[in-house]
Amino acid sequence: MKFNLNICLLLLPVIAGCLFAGCRKPNLLSNAVFLADASLVNSAKITVDSMGASYDIVSRTSQVAEQQIEVSYSISEGELTEYNKQNGTAYKLLPAAYYSFNATSATIAVGNAFSIPVPLMIKDLKGLPENESYAIPVTIDRVSGTMQILRSSKTVVLVIDRVIYTSVPHLTGSALSTTYKTPFKGITAWTFEWRVQMDALNRNNQALIFSYPSEVYTRFGDVVIRPTQLQVKTANSQFSPEIDFQPGTWYHFALVYDGGSLKWYQDGKQILNVPLSASYNFESIGFGGGSERVNEIRFWTVARTPSQIANNMYTVNPSSEGLAGYWRCNEGTGNIFADSSPNKNDMKANVANVEWTPKVRMPAK
Repeated sequence: MKFNLNICLLLLPVIAGCLFAGCRKPNLLSNAVFLADASLVNSAKITVDSMGASYDIVSRTSQVAEQQIEVSYSISEGELTEYNKQNGTAYKLLPAAYYSFNATSATIAVGNAFSIPVPLMIKDLKGLPENESYAIPVTIDRVSGTMQILRSSKTVVLVIDRVIYTSVPHLTGSALSTTYKTPFKGITAWTFEWRVQMDALNRNNQALIFSYPSEVYTRFGDVVIRPTQLQVKTANSQFSPEIDFQPGTWYHFALVYDGGSLKWYQDGKQILNVPLSASYNFESIGFGGGSERVNEIRFWTVARTPSQIANNMYTVNPSSEGLAGYWRCNEGTGNIFADSSPNKNDMKANVANVEWTPKVRMPAK
């Protein structure tokens, strides 16, 4: 029997759909329609700046079409609600005034497995709150004839990655810190997040996030690692992803403790996962001591999920569940850094004059 790799690859989405959608009698030889970008994951990120953005919606079949297939699309708020529920996210539906389809249907021609792309156009998001997260859930509404829709891959949630321009502090040996008005005791899950751009990575002990009295201390460089590598000291242990980073590059970091393990994420991707069991008391938090630019410092009393981290790197709603401290570091002047969380524990720099860099792009190009 001859093995046809192309046919097997085409059938993979059908197999996956039957396994996860609960097909009672899967027929692996039947054809089905699904969104091409939803065959592996059900979301995609779109960067939207002042010029707007566009995204091509493409449907495909598990086998080449034997007859012409018409595919119709719609925007389903119900699908977005379900996505939020499954992923622990809180995306709002992007208002219809900010996007448009050139068409809401497409054709898969005879002998083809892919439809003609339908561009979805997104406008400049000026006028929408920066601290809200938006998405557009595109779903296959119906198909012509007797073709089936692969339910597990019929929807793709287009997550809006909004470009923001902001001022950020340039810390040259200074640090930010605050003491909590009400300490956090017996914490068994937490998350620290921040964005940073280091001026140089040529010496040890360039401090990043730190919190006490239960120590969480992060830094670039130590005697056991290179100055280009990260390290966290906590629970009488030291952990390092042993990855080299570059000066002059913006990174988003998230350090997550879930009660049984410690995870570190860089730009939404996990770079460290080690077993850890401890309870924490936090009375203070601070940042800096090296030479860097920083913003979006956050402290959570929950373990943020990978999707929550990856899709909220540049801003987050201050009323988000578990957000116990949120310093945007976007004041543009002065040495006081407002806490946008309900706890209002403002940070202060240990120098009177903080240097500010205006119009920093997030995400960086």
